[in-house]
Amino acid sequence: MTALFVVVGCSGSSPSADEADPYAAVAAGETALDVVVVIEQQNNPTFDLKAREINRTDVSGDWDADSSNNLDEPLIIPPGQIRFFLDNVGTLAHAFQVRDLKGESIAKTRNVGPLKQGELIVNLQPGEYDILCQLSDHAKRGSLRRLIVDAAADVPAL
Repeated sequence: MTALFVVVGCSGSSPSADEADPYAAVAAGETALDVVVVIEQQNNPTFDLKAREINRTDVSGDWDADSSNNLDEPLIIPPGQIRFFLDNVGTLAHAFQVRDLKGESIAKTRNVGPLKQGELIVNLQPGEYDILCQLSDHAKRGSLRRLIVDAAADVPAL
């Protein structure tokens, strides 16, 4: 299982046009991506990490409200160049990490402040990973989800 780290970015004050629109770089032809996943990170009323959109399609209804079972509700996407667009809707700073099931970090962001956005672009090969907020005890409190990268994953075209 191999992955290649490509780009990490976070907005500190106001988001750039690219950060405010997860698809701006694709529309402008600035980057070749296979999948764009909008990840929502929150901590109020509970900690959670879930996909809100995949390639412009709303998938927010795919997850239940119980973040204690996030490992049983995996995010399934195809392999390739993936842009994780992070939307911190919480009141605390969060971060985002992709790691293999042995706990080794594949790629991660810096802290993303409350009500700010960030991104992680990574080339993922087929396999299973964990996506999580690596800050403090956030993953233990619910900001953790299994990620399955599978060539047979059915996602809308970008």
